[in-house]
Amino acid sequence: MSTGGESNKSRGRPRGTGPAVLSPGEFEVMELFWRHGPQNSREIYEKQAASRGLAYTTVMTFLEKLQRKGFLLQQDRGKGNPFLPQVDRQEALRRCLDHFIRSYFGNNRSYLLDFLGAPAAQPHVTVVAKERKKPIQEKGKEAPSAPTLDPELL
Repeated sequence: MSTGGESNKSRGRPRGTGPAVLSPGEFEVMELFWRHGPQNSREIYEKQAASRGLAYTTVMTFLEKLQRKGFLLQQDRGKGNPFLPQVDRQEALRRCLDHFIRSYFGNNRSYLLDFLGAPAAQPHVTVVAKERKKPIQEKGKEAPSAPTLDPELL
C-alpha cells in the first residue's frame, strides 16, 4: 500500500511536490545544453572548468542528477556519448516559478502578483534609488538593463 510520504526514487523527492526543479548550479549546466545542444561530459567539463573551476567528478555529479531528474538523457553510457536535453529552458523556468509560488505563496499566483505590485514589499528599492541616481555600471560598459519576466510564466 502506498502512502503520500514515500520517496519518489526516480526523482529523489517526496511525492506530490510537483515536477523536478533545477538548483542554480544545475540551471547553469543546463544553460550550456540549451545554448549549444547535445554535448558529452568532456565538453561540459571544459566549459564549466573554464568558468567556475569545477572538478570533473563534480560535473559528472551534476550530469547524473540532471539525468535522474529527467532533464538530460544519455542513450548509451560512456564519456564520449552526448547528453541530450529533455526539457527546454522555458519549461524549466516555468517549473522553478511554479515551485516558488507553491512554496512561498500557497500556490496562489495572485498573492505573488499582489506582493510584486505592493510598494511595502520593496522598501530596499526606495532606499537604493535615493542613494544612487543611476544604475551601477563597470567602467567602459553599458549599464545593465532591468530584468524582465515573461508574463506567460505567471
